[in-house]
Amino acid sequence: MGKIATRAFCNTLKAGAFSSELTRCPTRSEIEAISGFFVKGTYANNQLVMEGDIIGPVAIIVVGASGNIIKTQV
Repeated sequence: MGKIATRAFCNTLKAGAFSSELTRCPTRSEIEAISGFFVKGTYANNQLVMEGDIIGPVAIIVVGASGNIIKTQV
Protein backbone atom coordinates (compact mmCIF):
# COMPACT_ATOMS: atom_id res chain seq x y z
CA MET A 1 0.00 0.00 0.00
CA GLY A 2 1.33 3.45 -0.95
CA LYS A 3 1.37 6.77 0.81
CA ILE A 4 -0.62 9.92 0.15
CA ALA A 5 1.52 12.39 -1.78
CA THR A 6 2.81 15.53 -0.11
CA ARG A 7 4.04 18.71 -1.74
CA ALA A 8 7.59 17.64 -0.80
CA PHE A 9 7.09 14.38 -2.71
CA CYS A 10 5.93 16.32 -5.79
CA ASN A 11 9.14 18.34 -5.54
CA THR A 12 11.13 15.11 -5.91
CA LEU A 13 9.44 14.62 -9.30
CA LYS A 14 9.93 18.23 -10.39
CA ALA A 15 12.16 20.57 -8.41
CA GLY A 16 10.30 23.65 -7.20
CA ALA A 17 6.83 22.33 -8.07
CA PHE A 18 5.65 23.63 -4.70
CA SER A 19 7.43 26.28 -2.65
CA SER A 20 5.43 26.47 0.57
CA GLU A 21 3.73 24.22 3.12
CA LEU A 22 5.71 21.20 1.91
CA THR A 23 4.16 18.82 4.46
CA ARG A 24 0.66 19.59 3.12
CA CYS A 25 -1.02 17.05 0.82
CA PRO A 26 -2.19 18.60 -2.46
CA THR A 27 -5.42 17.65 -4.22
CA ARG A 28 -5.65 16.20 -7.72
CA SER A 29 -6.45 19.61 -9.21
CA GLU A 30 -3.46 21.21 -7.46
CA ILE A 31 -1.14 18.47 -8.73
CA GLU A 32 -2.43 18.63 -12.29
CA ALA A 33 -2.09 22.44 -12.29
CA ILE A 34 1.68 21.89 -12.23
CA SER A 35 2.99 21.80 -15.77
CA GLY A 36 3.71 18.25 -16.87
CA PHE A 37 1.99 16.40 -14.02
CA PHE A 38 -0.75 13.83 -14.59
CA VAL A 39 -2.76 11.82 -12.04
CA LYS A 40 -3.83 8.35 -13.11
CA GLY A 41 -6.96 6.82 -11.66
CA THR A 42 -10.44 8.07 -10.91
CA TYR A 43 -9.76 10.70 -8.27
CA ALA A 44 -12.16 13.63 -7.83
CA ASN A 45 -10.56 17.07 -8.32
CA ASN A 46 -10.67 17.75 -4.56
CA GLN A 47 -9.33 14.33 -3.51
CA LEU A 48 -5.87 13.56 -2.14
CA VAL A 49 -3.70 11.35 -4.36
CA MET A 50 -1.45 8.36 -3.72
CA GLU A 51 2.25 8.85 -4.58
CA GLY A 52 2.22 5.96 -7.06
CA ASP A 53 -0.58 7.54 -9.08
CA ILE A 54 1.34 10.71 -9.93
CA ILE A 55 3.22 10.82 -13.18
CA GLY A 56 5.75 13.63 -13.26
CA PRO A 57 7.35 15.21 -16.29
CA VAL A 58 9.79 12.95 -18.10
CA ALA A 59 12.52 14.48 -20.24
CA ILE A 60 13.13 12.68 -23.51
CA ILE A 61 15.47 13.32 -26.40
CA VAL A 62 14.16 12.89 -29.93
CA VAL A 63 16.58 12.56 -32.80
CA GLY A 64 15.13 13.73 -36.10
CA ALA A 65 15.80 12.13 -39.48
CA SER A 66 18.47 14.74 -40.26
CA GLY A 67 20.20 14.09 -36.93
CA ASN A 68 18.81 17.14 -35.14
CA ILE A 69 18.31 16.61 -31.43
CA ILE A 70 15.02 17.85 -30.00
CA LYS A 71 14.67 17.80 -26.20
CA THR A 72 11.14 17.78 -24.85
CA GLN A 73 9.07 16.79 -21.83
CA VAL A 74 6.13 14.41 -21.82
